[in-house]
Amino acid sequence: MSGLQERRAALVSGQGTAPDEAGKPVDVRAADEQIRRRQGHQVMAAVMAFGAAAESGRLERAVKLAQLTCITFVCVVPVYLFWAVALNG
Repeated sequence: MSGLQERRAALVSGQGTAPDEAGKPVDVRAADEQIRRRQGHQVMAAVMAFGAAAESGRLERAVKLAQLTCITFVCVVPVYLFWAVALNG
C-alpha cells in the first residue's frame, strides 16, 4: 500500500495517524499543516524575489506593460459591453 493510501485509511478510520518508515505513528494533520506552512513560505519567498527583480531591467518593462494592458482591458471592456447591449436592446 502506498503512503497516500495509508494516510487516507488512517484518516477514514479516525485514528489521525499513520505509521512511518520506523513504525511509529505520525500525526497526519500536523504533517499536512507543516507542508502547507512550508508552501506558504515558498510563495512569500518567490514574491519577494520577484519584487526585487522587477525593479530594473527588462522585467520592469514587462511588468509595466502588463499593468497597463490590464488597466486598459478593465476600463474598455465594460464600456464596450454596455454600448453593445444598449444599441442592440
